[in-house]
Amino acid sequence: MKNLIVVSNFFDYPSGPSNTLLHLLRGMGQFFDNIYLISTLPKHFLPNSEIAITQFLPKNVRIIHIPRTNMETLVYGLNVKNSRQVLGKILKNTILKLTNKKNNDFYLYIASDVFNLISLGESTSKEFLCGYNIFFNFAPLQIVKSYTNFEDFFVLDFWKNVFLSIATRKIDLSAVKYVKKILAHTEYQKSLYIKELGIHNKNVVIFPHLIDIDFVRRLASNCKISSLKDSYIFIYVGRLVKEKGIHILLEAFTKVSTKEPNVRLLIVGKGPLSNLVLKYKKKLGPKCQWLGEKTYPETLKLINLSNVLVLPSLHEMFGFVILEAMALGKPVIVTKVGGIKELVESKAGILIEPNSVEALSDAMLQICDGRSQTKEEEIQQFVRQHFDVKKRAKEFVKILERYGKTYALRN
Repeated sequence: MKNLIVVSNFFDYPSGPSNTLLHLLRGMGQFFDNIYLISTLPKHFLPNSEIAITQFLPKNVRIIHIPRTNMETLVYGLNVKNSRQVLGKILKNTILKLTNKKNNDFYLYIASDVFNLISLGESTSKEFLCGYNIFFNFAPLQIVKSYTNFEDFFVLDFWKNVFLSIATRKIDLSAVKYVKKILAHTEYQKSLYIKELGIHNKNVVIFPHLIDIDFVRRLASNCKISSLKDSYIFIYVGRLVKEKGIHILLEAFTKVSTKEPNVRLLIVGKGPLSNLVLKYKKKLGPKCQWLGEKTYPETLKLINLSNVLVLPSLHEMFGFVILEAMALGKPVIVTKVGGIKELVESKAGILIEPNSVEALSDAMLQICDGRSQTKEEEIQQFVRQHFDVKKRAKEFVKILERYGKTYALRN
């Protein structure tokens, strides 16, 4: 029997890392007899979000919960009372219990969360195959500074971001020694691994995301909302934070709405800039709708309902929601930052300079008046060619077979 063990902080809430793992597991289901998902996540996320996501997992995925509290997450970072060793011991024993079966092949993949990696590494002194979302859960300090204005120095949120950048970098650096191989979405992410964390070039494997296109289209097609179809709809999906450029979008859309009366902006997500969104929502009236956080199926349905996805990020590793929108044949307006430049071709939408209200508003107007020639069939063909799970899942299995064997953990 051939088995896969995945360690993750899955089911946190509808997010890029959760969605990417969902598609990966869907792709792996046909190649393994059993997939064991060891999920370490805060307890309060279990009751609601688990229901929304587990129904889409392959039937051979078995979930093992090792829940933690938010306070425990902080404790892991500080390693109070050797807390990481405690978590590591639990993870190690759980994995050994699963793999203690004769004539069975087991592969191990650490999908996300640096605390899972460092805890398991400290308890075993082994190296592991690691996923995209292990490191850089917060932007490196120089990236935070790169999109900072003078006014930001007087805002508490800026200094919180600086502190998080420094703290997460220290934790990331302490976990690097437990990396056998690590996946990178793009050349951009690979360069950050090498420059910021000192990971050797040969230990980084570039493997762009895969996506189950037919699954996405099937979920999105069941759309019961029709009252918005009288407008040209732009949609934003993401955290309401400065690095996602939500403040640029709100200002740009305000300009667009004065020239195009039938446009509408849907905002899906939550975050510290929610008050800013409420301010513009009040100013723009029904043209701007903030829908809060939505479940995975609801988000896809809303993207399918809309005409264009807008993600004017100031920093972005990849942006999985961009891939989801393109899988639905939707053009995108995105910025030339991070990994986005390697993800989006011009025929799939418009790439603009970051942090520019003028560039964003002009791109939105281009699509409204038909100056941007994007075709649904071409966008979908591009995604199928480069990212479809049917084509690329076997490539990932080869990576697992080459670097993910768990026999060393038993030695």
